[in-house]
Amino acid sequence: MIRKTINGEYIFDILLGNNKGNEYIYTLAEAHAIDLIAKTISKCEIQVFKKDYKSNQIKETKNDTYWLLNLQPNYHENGTRFIYKLMVNLLTKKQALVLINQNLKRRLFTLCSR
Repeated sequence: MIRKTINGEYIFDILLGNNKGNEYIYTLAEAHAIDLIAKTISKCEIQVFKKDYKSNQIKETKNDTYWLLNLQPNYHENGTRFIYKLMVNLLTKKQALVLINQNLKRRLFTLCSR
């Protein structure tokens, strides 16, 4: 709760200046919203589907792509952390680049940022 001082000024006005208080609150709210959205999406399971051409049906598969997207996209991150960083880049910078490297029969996903 923001309280007025004895002179009638708000505490944020004293600490941050007259106009910077609102900017600070909006920036804090935006950062919290981005964090909440990124955490929610990163905890979702990414399903992988494959079309069976013989029966002309689409079936869910749990192959290497599923494992890489949900569990371990590269050697130093888990799937949740990777998707979280991807979503933060998309929401803040409005772009994200994911490189797929073929390394000894294993694809590795790397998130590139500027």
